[in-house]
Amino acid sequence: MQRHCFNFKLIALILSGLFNICTLTVQAYEEVKVYTGKSLIEVLKTLNTQGFKLIYSSMQVHSGMLIKHEPSDKSGLALIESLLSEFSLTLKSGPNNSQIIIKKMENVGVVNLAVNKPIIEPIVQPIEKIMISASQFDLVYSSVAEQEYMDQKDIERLSILGKDVNRAIALLPGVAGGDISSRLHIRGGTSKENLFLLDGMPLIDPFHLKDVGGILGIVDAFSIGNAQVITGGAPVEFGNHLSGIVQLTSNNYSETNPWSIGASLLDFKVKGSGSFNNENDDWFFVLRKGAFSQVSALSKVDFGDYNPKYLDLFAKINKELTFDTLLTWHSLIGKDNTICLDDCFTDEERGSYSGYHWLTFDTDWTEKLSSSSLIGSGNLQSIYQTGFTGDKYFIALDDTLKWGFLIFKQDWQYRASSSYMLKMGFEVKRLDAKYRYKQAYHVYNPFRPMSEQLEKTFRQSLLDQNGSAYSAYLASRFKVNKRVTVETGLRWDKQSYTNEEQFSPRFNFTYDTSDNSNLKLSWGVYQQAQGVHQLLVEDGVESFNTAQKVKKINLAYQRRLFENYSYKVSLYNKDYDKLLPRFENVLFPGSNEHGEINLDRKAFNAQSAYAKGMELIIEKKDNDKLNWRFAYSLSKTEDVINDIQIPRHWDQRHAFKFSSNYQFSSACDISLAANYHTGWRATKVKFNPLYLDDEINQANLILGPTYEAKYPDYFRVDLGIGCEVKLSNSKIRYTFGALNIFDRENASGTSSISDLFSSEGIIYGVETNEDDTYIPLIPSVSIVWHF
Repeated sequence: MQRHCFNFKLIALILSGLFNICTLTVQAYEEVKVYTGKSLIEVLKTLNTQGFKLIYSSMQVHSGMLIKHEPSDKSGLALIESLLSEFSLTLKSGPNNSQIIIKKMENVGVVNLAVNKPIIEPIVQPIEKIMISASQFDLVYSSVAEQEYMDQKDIERLSILGKDVNRAIALLPGVAGGDISSRLHIRGGTSKENLFLLDGMPLIDPFHLKDVGGILGIVDAFSIGNAQVITGGAPVEFGNHLSGIVQLTSNNYSETNPWSIGASLLDFKVKGSGSFNNENDDWFFVLRKGAFSQVSALSKVDFGDYNPKYLDLFAKINKELTFDTLLTWHSLIGKDNTICLDDCFTDEERGSYSGYHWLTFDTDWTEKLSSSSLIGSGNLQSIYQTGFTGDKYFIALDDTLKWGFLIFKQDWQYRASSSYMLKMGFEVKRLDAKYRYKQAYHVYNPFRPMSEQLEKTFRQSLLDQNGSAYSAYLASRFKVNKRVTVETGLRWDKQSYTNEEQFSPRFNFTYDTSDNSNLKLSWGVYQQAQGVHQLLVEDGVESFNTAQKVKKINLAYQRRLFENYSYKVSLYNKDYDKLLPRFENVLFPGSNEHGEINLDRKAFNAQSAYAKGMELIIEKKDNDKLNWRFAYSLSKTEDVINDIQIPRHWDQRHAFKFSSNYQFSSACDISLAANYHTGWRATKVKFNPLYLDDEINQANLILGPTYEAKYPDYFRVDLGIGCEVKLSNSKIRYTFGALNIFDRENASGTSSISDLFSSEGIIYGVETNEDDTYIPLIPSVSIVWHF
């Protein structure tokens, strides 16, 4: 992308629009509906992540309970009481500062499930049964891992590109992410070290437009009920990925305003939901279609001769077989392509396809035993055909990769007593991948003198890979006393296509230092095998490597202050061993997707690596007016190559992040997101003249020490204002704002050096280190009609 002159008129127009939206809408709406239409059980889960200890049974609170009225109280236990009153429920004080959800009346009914005898017999609720559930709260519902939580409202209220969940996650401490790409580097790891789950289904590289860095995720915010991000201490059931776990839970049917239609400068989308004849069975879908043509027209974003487009669909059907058994069918489809508009290469094609279909079966067999099963498939494809021709030089690239998998997962949870729980499970995958890679080129290499230029080169890889992957785990969680919980686990993994197996032990320790604070300590071994689709054929690697290995230790202290304030301090250390080789473009890091056609490509064969850091979060969560989060991280991540420590490109020593949302009237709110970090690592370019008879006869460029330099510090502020207008049976929400409101030019890589050379390779310039830039100021306008 290219930058043009600074546009003062555009900024003035945006600020004027923000002001006009505020003044026109403040009196147009009676009350913002924060909870109406949401599932009660999802709201309670959200409140539990905020520090409340709410205990309830699936017979009292289930997914069919939808909130129809906005609560009169907006914070604390009063809010919860107000939410529960609609369903004739209330709170009762429990042990360990917990709150038990019970029926308001003393006598409740229990259904006799005998065939042909649907009789409701009034009995007195057994107090002992409730107390057992209460004592198990910390054992079952509390997390032993470090995790952060955000729901759909948190994501929708942020001023981020496309309301993308990955860009929302990038605002968490310890997460490094670029502007253009929505891929994440969590605690020093590469983007391939993260596991993405949607309702239990693993998603592989779930991004649109991978040929330009993966600009957006394939799961739209409309589809998401909540997102949980585990940055440290992931238990054994979450697999062997080396860095972060992103768990996405899909949205559900809403009785209030079940349909939504939205449009923005980036996309158009439709959300629909409904129920079948049986009120316990329902369906839900989200369809989104987008393109970047409008963004390019209204900003300085320039995709040159290309127009990226994307489409995705998520759908699911819930079938409640019994009151304690739920069957759900899910489908997720993503498709994108980058259309060439002018000056195209013959047979040019760029695009990708992702299709996932899976069935989940969740049941509570008894009060102590529950299980979750998943069976599904994934089919994916990426195509990248491009090139250029000139008088003397040319490049032709044809890269087609098709891969897929069949999966069966089974997880069991047995709560033996109020102080002991056993978890176990297994997973079986059948994998296959087809590589069709061809490259032909003859180019002038500015990093070689004319006398050392290469002749025409041709390379191809035509491979079919397949195999199986197996895993099993066993973990036990033991509550030593009311404050101490210990979880130990062991995981086994095996891959037939590499003929390897790994054993990975884990240990998690939680100490509740008080009713409002806890200390978490975790240690674990994580060993991530190379995927069957991850051969680096573009760089000439046609064989699999051994599994990567990381030993991680994490320490976190979290404390809740007052009712709505909390803070958390975390320390972590990751020691890498058996790293996979990777290839990066050290001058043009944004071109890593197909960077093998660039001449700054460099191999990284690290002996080892490490990442360590400290993180601080201070936040205020108030469901009525103001929510904000401040995060700071101090970190360092380096590879060790030939006994030399080399920083990773995304190493950012200091990072400050701030996000907030303020509801300044009953109808409108303003959101702000700010991100500052020290510059990512850079590689200098030096001019190397070769003299003959005191005149420059030949010359070439020389790469300096890898990532020894740094780009200038990064700083960006995004701003948005949203308002809601209530109609008779529907509501409209519209937003207006901008990304990079100050139009700051943040460096992303070295500018193109091709203009420095003639067709014969004669260098006209001398030393150059001019920087390319990330995205400029981009206006953001959207409108959503909920009806």
